[in-house]
Amino acid sequence: MAKLSDAYSQLNDEQRNVFESLRPSRGELQGMYSTLFNHPELAETLSKLGTYLRYQGALSPYDTEIAILTTAREMSALFIWQQHLKPAKAAGVEQRLIQKVQKRAPSSAVTPNRQSQLIVEIARFAARAERIPVDIANEAIKSLGKPGLIEIVVIAGFYRMIVTVVNGFDISLPELEQAVI
Repeated sequence: MAKLSDAYSQLNDEQRNVFESLRPSRGELQGMYSTLFNHPELAETLSKLGTYLRYQGALSPYDTEIAILTTAREMSALFIWQQHLKPAKAAGVEQRLIQKVQKRAPSSAVTPNRQSQLIVEIARFAARAERIPVDIANEAIKSLGKPGLIEIVVIAGFYRMIVTVVNGFDISLPELEQAVI
């Protein structure tokens, strides 16, 4: 696929304001966002969903970052993994848990906390586009509520979409600190 142009210079004032409004929560807008702004309305909609999932949803920042890192690892998505190490640590996700997710350890070995184990299990199923077993879904509903369960699945789908955009349009990624996850 040919790369799409960086759309920033072609935005009207309203679209440029939307683009600039994303900077505080996203930092430097590069790669996916500069490509997606070839379709500004879609870029804005996706950004709103990402903001909701990360900062406004039913899950705590800790639980959200576990779901994101697990999804990134299941998809071998180095860019997402790297981009979420700092937020995960800031949310209190323990280095040991991060290392266990990185090694794809069984959820029972990742953490003794059953709720975090459920998040890892559900994110793994969702990242692989597999059905979540009924017993795990029911346990997650008791622990996280239906909104929490749904958000884990949507987080996995959202980050799968990001990987699809990055790969589909051959988007150059910033230099990564680690070569492997």
